[in-house]
Amino acid sequence: MTPVISFTLSRLTALVALSLFSATVARTTSPVTSEEMRIHGEASWRVATSLWGSAPWRPSGPSGFGPSANRLRFEQIRLQVARQLSPRLGEGVTVAILDTGVDSEHPDLRGVLNHAAAYDFITRQSGAGEEEGGSYTGHGTAVAGIIHQIAPRARLLPLRVLTAEGRGASDNVARAILYAADQGANVINLSLGCAQRKPVITAAIENVMARGVIVVSSVGNQNRASADYPAAEAPQAALLVSVGSVDAQGTKSSFSNYGNTEVNANGERVATLFPGGTTNVTGTSFATPQVVGLIALALAEGRTPREVTERLVGGAERLDALSANAPYLGQLGGLVNATRLYPAPSLAQR
Repeated sequence: MTPVISFTLSRLTALVALSLFSATVARTTSPVTSEEMRIHGEASWRVATSLWGSAPWRPSGPSGFGPSANRLRFEQIRLQVARQLSPRLGEGVTVAILDTGVDSEHPDLRGVLNHAAAYDFITRQSGAGEEEGGSYTGHGTAVAGIIHQIAPRARLLPLRVLTAEGRGASDNVARAILYAADQGANVINLSLGCAQRKPVITAAIENVMARGVIVVSSVGNQNRASADYPAAEAPQAALLVSVGSVDAQGTKSSFSNYGNTEVNANGERVATLFPGGTTNVTGTSFATPQVVGLIALALAEGRTPREVTERLVGGAERLDALSANAPYLGQLGGLVNATRLYPAPSLAQR
């Protein structure tokens, strides 16, 4: 029987991370089993409700999406200086987005989506558009919009593994991970997860890492002292990176899990795309694609996968010194510093 997982969405005003931040995801080809989980939040994969309440996520209105929409957030991770070292802007790199799908007709994504290889692992059909009318419709499009802002020439491969209500089956996620690598993905964005380890997903990640594919997974939004899986396994896996969320001051976001976190970005009220428009979103689901975008930039400049992940984690700026982070001493990882992905000490010290 296919195990069903509820992935916690990190919110477009609160969505997921395999990237979804809240909500309970539920439709698969098999009946629900005792392994059913909820999205990051209440149980395992539920949207962080501490900031946004318990109502299903809805877009908060036009965000002013564009080069300056997230200027302060991107300055926090040193993107501007890194851009000087990334003239290819992600060109030649393919990023797979395993999520609720992506709006295939969004004008801001024109020319960057791999429509030919996009696939829906729920309906078993080509294409991976968003399902309308769900509590988490738009989560995948929001993730894609953030990656595109950071690495605008990277190719995006949408793979639908979560319903519009934020649920998905672990075997579908595993199949999509393997499929992504088969289609030439260099990086995989997982803004989703669950509280229990899923061997089938672990095996798929090990398979693609052996092929040089980097997997980036959000830690979840329950303010819990352990990350959701598969992010929880990142410290033992060279090409698996776990991502948490901080605020503009570098303080741990109230919803972000901790304990197995390696790196962080600002996942609060991030301006991004929504089907047919733009919005602002919050959650570890939306810190994760920022890290994915930075990885795409570095890979496009000829860095090896191992070099990128070592520099990413090793060069992150420690957060323990902040008094507000004192309760999480040694459990937060660091704030991403994009310049550390490049061997340019003079720029990295700016």
